[in-house]
Amino acid sequence: MKEHSTNIDKMNKAVDDSASICNNTAEKVDKLITNSMSFMEKIQSSFESNTAKANKVISSLGSTLKTEKLQDDLAMESKIMDALAVQTKKEKVLSIQLENVEKQVNDLLFKKTGMETYILDVIGILSDIIKTMDSMITTILRKHLAEKLKPVFAMLLQIEGVLESSFILKQGGESMSQSKKEDSKPSAKSPVKSEFEPKGKEKLFRQEPIIDQSEDEEPNENELKRRKAGEAEMDEHQRIVCEAEAKEKTEIEAQTTLESLFPEWTLQRIQNEVEDLPSQYWLKLVMSFEIQNTKDSQLDLLKTPKSFKFRSFVRVVNVLFVDNDADHFLFSFYLKHMQQQYETWSASKITTM
Repeated sequence: MKEHSTNIDKMNKAVDDSASICNNTAEKVDKLITNSMSFMEKIQSSFESNTAKANKVISSLGSTLKTEKLQDDLAMESKIMDALAVQTKKEKVLSIQLENVEKQVNDLLFKKTGMETYILDVIGILSDIIKTMDSMITTILRKHLAEKLKPVFAMLLQIEGVLESSFILKQGGESMSQSKKEDSKPSAKSPVKSEFEPKGKEKLFRQEPIIDQSEDEEPNENELKRRKAGEAEMDEHQRIVCEAEAKEKTEIEAQTTLESLFPEWTLQRIQNEVEDLPSQYWLKLVMSFEIQNTKDSQLDLLKTPKSFKFRSFVRVVNVLFVDNDADHFLFSFYLKHMQQQYETWSASKITTM
C-alpha cells in the first residue's frame, strides 16, 4: 500500500510538473505569436508607407516629365512661329520690292517711249537743217555737217533700235528713209550716197566746184509730196508727245486726288479724325480684318457718339503690330484682286486691327 501510495504521489507530481511545463510552454507560444503578430503589423504598415511614398514619387516624376515635354513642345512651337514670322516678313519685303521694281520698269518703259519720240523729233530737226532750199547753203551744209552729224545719227538710231548701216543722209527735200523701189531708179542728179557718206580720210572741203547746177531747178511734185509727208509725220509725233504729256498729267492728278481722298492712316490718326470730324467720313478700303462685331475687338471712344466700321476680308487675321508698309501692301492687293465694298459711319464703336 505504501509503495502504491508512493507511486501515486510520484505520478501526481509528474502530472503537476507536466502541467506546469505545458502552461509555461503555452505562455511562451502565446508570447511568440503576439510578437509575430506585432512584427507582421509593423512590416505591413512599413510596406504601405513605402508603397504610398513610391506612388507619390512616381506621380511627381510623371508630372515632371509632362511639364518638361510641354515646355519642349512650347519651345519648338515658339521656334517654328518665329521662323514663320521671319519668313512672312521676308515675303512681305520681297513683295513690296517686287512691286517697286515693277513700278520702276513701267516708268522706264514710259520714259523709253518718250525718248523714242524725242529721238524721232531730233532726227527730223537735224534732217530739216540739211534740207534747205538754197543750193549753195545745202551743198555747204551737207559737206560740212555730213561727217559731224553722222555719229549723232548713228547714236540716236542705235538708241532707237535701228541699225546704223540702214540710215543714209539725203539731199534737200528727201526723207531719211526711202523704199528700195525708189533707190533702184536711176537719177540724173549727182549720187547722194557718195556725198552723204564720206570716207574716214576724205576731206570735208573738196577742190571741186561746190555749186551743183542740177539743184537750181524748182522742186518737183514728188519732192513736195515728200515734204508734206515729213511735215505730217512731225505733226503726228507732236500729237503723240502731247497725248503722252496729257496722260501723265491726268495720272498725276488722279494719284494726287486718290491720296487726298484716302490718306495714309494710323490708329492715332483715325482716332483724332473721328473726334474732330464726327459728321461724315470716308476711309480707304480695307481698314479692318475683323468679322465678329464683339466688344473685345473694338475700341471705346468717349468723346464722340459716332464711329466707323470697315469689314473687308472673309477670314479673320490677328495683327499684333502696325506695319504701314505691310498694311499698304495688303490694301493694294485687296483693291486689285478683291471686290470693293465701302461703308460709312455706323454703330458707336470703332473696329480696330
